[in-house]
Amino acid sequence: MIQTAEFRRVPEIFRLTVSPYRINSTSPLIGVKSCNYLENMLAFENAKARNFDEAIRLNERDEVVSACLANVFWKRNNVIYTPILATGCLEGTTRSFVLENFAVAERAAYLAELYEADEIFLTSSGIGIVGGKLESPK
Repeated sequence: MIQTAEFRRVPEIFRLTVSPYRINSTSPLIGVKSCNYLENMLAFENAKARNFDEAIRLNERDEVVSACLANVFWKRNNVIYTPILATGCLEGTTRSFVLENFAVAERAAYLAELYEADEIFLTSSGIGIVGGKLESPK
């Protein structure tokens, strides 16, 4: 079965929020790339309903994991960071490309680091590499 959809609109800078839906980093399915994106789509639709382009997802330990449909990177003081796989993020192909071609520090991090970041980037095969701006909760 083949399913098609409209191309995803890619703004120059994604307006980011924080998803209320957590990722379970102890799930036996962590790291498994499958066609089941129901949780990701629910988180994505929640962000869209609140007029955001994407949302940062956290795990049960409040660590940054990813966006709903993309991996996340941030830059601070000329150092690029991304979450370690143990947080529950997927080892995406574009994430792997960035890790292979740039000096990137993988680490567990909390939201405060993203709020303090000089830049935030989202990566996926569907959007490439796109900037993001995490907006403070009101």
